Amino acid sequence: MTENGNLLMTPNIFAYMRQHYGLDKLISYGTEQVPDTTLVVNPEYRRLDGEIRKKAAKLSRLAAQFGGLGLEEDIEPGKVKMHESKKGELQAAVEHLRAELAPLKERLKRVKRHITFGALSESPL
Repeated sequence: MTENGNLLMTPNIFAYMRQHYGLDKLISYGTEQVPDTTLVVNPEYRRLDGEIRKKAAKLSRLAAQFGGLGLEEDIEPGKVKMHESKKGELQAAVEHLRAELAPLKERLKRVKRHITFGALSESPL
């Protein structure tokens, strides 16, 4: 290592990488056949799970925003009306997201999490 401790500035970085990380083994681009019985994560499960996580995170943020929305100003008819309007919009958005999440979660329950490599389709994702 150099005086400042930067490994990339080491004159013999390739020797270090060969010794500690097997750099020589990375030279080969060869591939191996994967047995058809090898279990892999189902791409459909992964896609649905990602979609559910995105919607759940958005729902969580909206629910927190809905819960934290309070009227902190003077109670005037115009301000109350605007506050109720905001609260109503957030509540509608929360209910809409919950309605979208329910069928996705049901569909996820029916999809296998792992499938065999042989069951994967040949088409690219």
